[in-house]
Amino acid sequence: MERLRKKIIFLVRSSIVLLCIPVAAAQSYCSLTVQVETKAGLRPEVPVTVLESNGRKIEKEQSPTKSVHFCDLGILPVTVIVGVNGCNQVVINDVPLSWHEPYTLKVTHDYESCMKETLPPSRPKCKILFRVMNSRKEWVSKGTIDFDTGKRAPLHTDNSGRAFLSADIDGKIEGFASAAGLSAKHFSITCPTSRIHEEILTLEDLKKDRSESKN
Repeated sequence: MERLRKKIIFLVRSSIVLLCIPVAAAQSYCSLTVQVETKAGLRPEVPVTVLESNGRKIEKEQSPTKSVHFCDLGILPVTVIVGVNGCNQVVINDVPLSWHEPYTLKVTHDYESCMKETLPPSRPKCKILFRVMNSRKEWVSKGTIDFDTGKRAPLHTDNSGRAFLSADIDGKIEGFASAAGLSAKHFSITCPTSRIHEEILTLEDLKKDRSESKN
């Protein structure tokens, strides 16, 4: 009888150990690893954010020696954001996740350019890019940007219809965009506090203008 009792105790204890094994495995399971490298193969200190479909947000930072691990995720795809807003930030949507299948996401991030230090200008400036097109939505090359004030020299568009101007913040800029065979277009811009602005100017065909005026 004593021998039977010991055998029963042994079987019960063995069953408890077997039941605990899946729990231990689940605790050590890590859903996602993000490994960020520069073009030179280095690991920068860079923020990594994971967004779950339920709105949950997890923020971590990679060290030069360790990748970033996100262990408590579900099985729905997530969004991974690498870097800071405003400098080569990388956003990867629909990163797949699976139950008990760890996934490693490798990301190349040009982080060195974000670390460059430049001296601020003596006076705040904003950057304006003129983009000139015709009525057919084609970029106009060899177009001219003339300014009402004589202090600024005319600009000429490149093959993609672009001309660039650096101007003082809050300064008003007026003038005309023109090109051969197209009607001139007036513009008036107050340099925005965002310091970066694109002005798209559409020039109508002169033949079209004349035909409409006859009718």
